[in-house]
Amino acid sequence: MGKREQWQAYIDDALLKTNLVTKAAIHGRDGVPWATSKDWQIKPEQVIRLVSSITGDYSRLHAEGIKVANDSYAFIKCNPGKSLFGRSRSGDAGICIFLSGKGVTFGTYEKGIQMDDCCGVIDRMASYLERHDL
Repeated sequence: MGKREQWQAYIDDALLKTNLVTKAAIHGRDGVPWATSKDWQIKPEQVIRLVSSITGDYSRLHAEGIKVANDSYAFIKCNPGKSLFGRSRSGDAGICIFLSGKGVTFGTYEKGIQMDDCCGVIDRMASYLERHDL
């Protein structure tokens, strides 16, 4: 199994199979994708911009919102250096983004899934990556 396939197993087996995450992706902090849900392509420049917001000044997100792939979310909050949260304009879906040492883990949820449940799964994955220096 190649490295790309190994990362894809994290997405498919550890995140999506929980049924608490609708879409997921893991990227390097440099924007390079490690693995992603089918048909969900996050642009490297979006990743880099979000990492910059989480690790630096996130104030522009209040007005601009959070843009990931082709989706837009209203800013909810940022835990500087760690995580970022957004909600769909309709309020029944959202996104959570967690940093690890070298990576960025994304997860979305839709109606019927609680934000805390989705974010807990994504946080645990980011913590796992952090413990393994990734």
